Amino acid sequence: KLPSGELVFGGISGFNIFDPARIKSRENFAPIVFTDLRVLNKSVKIGSEGNNILTKCIAETDKIELKYAQNSVAIEFASFDFANTMGLQYSYYLQGFDPDWNEPSDKRLATYTNLDPGDYTFLVKTVSIDRQESVQGPTLHIVVLPPIWQTWWFRILLFLTVLGLFTWLITFLKNREKLKHTLVFEKMKAKKLHELDMMKLRFYTNVSHEIRTPLTLIMGPLEKLRSEHLSEAEQKGHLEVMHRNARQLHQLINQLLDFRKMESGNLKLNLKRGDLVPYLSGIVASFEKMAEEKEIELKFNSLKKEIVTQFDEDKIAKIMNNLLSNAFKFTAKGGKITVNVSLVFDTEEKEGTDGLSEKRIIEITVKDTGIGIAASNLEKIFNRFFQVDQFSSQTGTGIGLALTKELVKLHNGKIFVASKPGKSSKFTVQLPYEELRPEADAVAEESTWDDSSVETLTEDLRSVGTGLHRIMLIVDDNADVRYFIKSHFASDYRVLEAKNGIEGWDRAVKFIPDIIISDVLMPDMDGFEFCRKVRKDERTSHIPVVLLTALGSREHEIEGLSYGADDFITKPFDLVILQTKIENILSVRQSLKQKYTGEMMLQPRNVLLNSPDERFLSKAIAENNMADPELDIERLATEIGVSRMQLYRKLNALTEMTVKEFVRNIRLKRAAQLLVQKKMNVSEIAYAVGFRDLSHFRKCFRQEFNMTASEYVAKHTPEKE
Repeated sequence: KLPSGELVFGGISGFNIFDPARIKSRENFAPIVFTDLRVLNKSVKIGSEGNNILTKCIAETDKIELKYAQNSVAIEFASFDFANTMGLQYSYYLQGFDPDWNEPSDKRLATYTNLDPGDYTFLVKTVSIDRQESVQGPTLHIVVLPPIWQTWWFRILLFLTVLGLFTWLITFLKNREKLKHTLVFEKMKAKKLHELDMMKLRFYTNVSHEIRTPLTLIMGPLEKLRSEHLSEAEQKGHLEVMHRNARQLHQLINQLLDFRKMESGNLKLNLKRGDLVPYLSGIVASFEKMAEEKEIELKFNSLKKEIVTQFDEDKIAKIMNNLLSNAFKFTAKGGKITVNVSLVFDTEEKEGTDGLSEKRIIEITVKDTGIGIAASNLEKIFNRFFQVDQFSSQTGTGIGLALTKELVKLHNGKIFVASKPGKSSKFTVQLPYEELRPEADAVAEESTWDDSSVETLTEDLRSVGTGLHRIMLIVDDNADVRYFIKSHFASDYRVLEAKNGIEGWDRAVKFIPDIIISDVLMPDMDGFEFCRKVRKDERTSHIPVVLLTALGSREHEIEGLSYGADDFITKPFDLVILQTKIENILSVRQSLKQKYTGEMMLQPRNVLLNSPDERFLSKAIAENNMADPELDIERLATEIGVSRMQLYRKLNALTEMTVKEFVRNIRLKRAAQLLVQKKMNVSEIAYAVGFRDLSHFRKCFRQEFNMTASEYVAKHTPEKE
């Protein structure tokens, strides 16, 4: 109590209870104060450890900050009106949370839970029993801080992170697509480089083949001329072969040089005035001999008797030679090749004018009835080094059509190709035409093509089967190679010839030769396939095969030997070495004959079928054949499934016996087996193995074993017995 009569409660002053004005009027209410603050149902102490909500008394605090996890708060308050405590009620209001003031009650505690982040203001007032409200009491600002994920800086950081991730993802996808495209491009580039390398490898292989074959036919006859004294006719024949192949080699080298000049841009035209019709006719005529040999119909047609213009004779000859060579290469026997030349009108738009202009052009077409070209390869055949896989058996360099196209372009012309696979191909060359008068000195270049015809064989089967001569079969698509080898071996062998593997197979089955010499690269059937067929068939499996080829790589040699070839000789070759190898091979075959006449014949029933030769002999020594006294050569050949001549040649090659000797040998050895078993007497055994006469059996048995049947039994009977 102060001297003035004013009371002080808890250090708070502000009114005098003895003031008559206050007692008389209820307009002045006692003040309200906050007495306690509870967070999460716990009373908050000032400066408590780990708590910085209150730094001073709650009654003196006008603002507090709460964390997001401290969103449950309770505020306790009280009034200093001690005289009227029974009739005093409280009403409070939390702005931002309550829609309006709460109903008055005597509770002095306001509780709020799960407050959202934000700013709130807590207000409280007293209400008397007669519903008179006091003035607004104290206010408390409450700030509930948002969680970290709802802060502005976190949202900015999150946005920047998402933006960064999105940017990284876009960059990653772009780089991955770029890398994918790069890998695809690299794969395509590697594939193209591989294809180019393979085409170049094939080009070099084919060039080596094209060079080695003429070299063989030059060096071989030359060695014979140096080492042997030949007749004038033989010398002339060898010189013709050498000259022809030297010109062919010269032509190939010129073509390679032209190809190099074309790449370096040094290939120039040498235009001369002349009549194109007789010149083209002469070129076509040079292929007539080849057409006869291959039995192909060759025609040349011209709608004009003369076409006088300027052209490069050498380049035109190379164009026509390439086109005609390809036509002959891929046209089968009985086909047709037609060369047409004409003047046609070509309509084209002329710059600077609205109309069309017509000009005359020379059109040359080469059409054949060959195997055709697939649509997918039409655009590639003029690429350098390109060769269609399906024509891999055909020889060539792969630059002929590429050079042809460049030579046509050099004339400011065009070349087209149209084809129906399996039916025909048509090459069209268009050259510009300039009308000129023919000069007297315009002479077409004579053809350089010359080739010997393929000899045909019409020998009688019986004369071949006499056994007086060994038979050699030469299979090669080059007539000069066949002539060269034949001329060397003709004195020791009966030489047969074949132009390809199919014809060679027919002759091998028909005549059963003692030795086969075959080229590898041939049309229709190559040497590898031909060798495989010879080895698989029982009629020809015993025949030695020597492969001659320009493919001198280790892989090709392994491939040839894996097909069953006895030897693999690379061109150019020495005839003396070839002859020595053939004699060695035949000598080894002679030892095999002793094996078949010895080991296999001694055990007619217990034969292990390890090869076609042994299977053939197994059929020949079958008991149902040998025990039949009516068996003859014709019937035995029918039982085995071969002709009489084939049976004779096969048995003679394997056993050096005639058919009659072979049958008698098997019967006697079978009789010897039965004698040792002692289950039948000599007469029964003689009739059981196919002998009709007992005395003849005894005579033959003595000739074979140098003893009688009784002596043979005694010799092969154990001593104990």
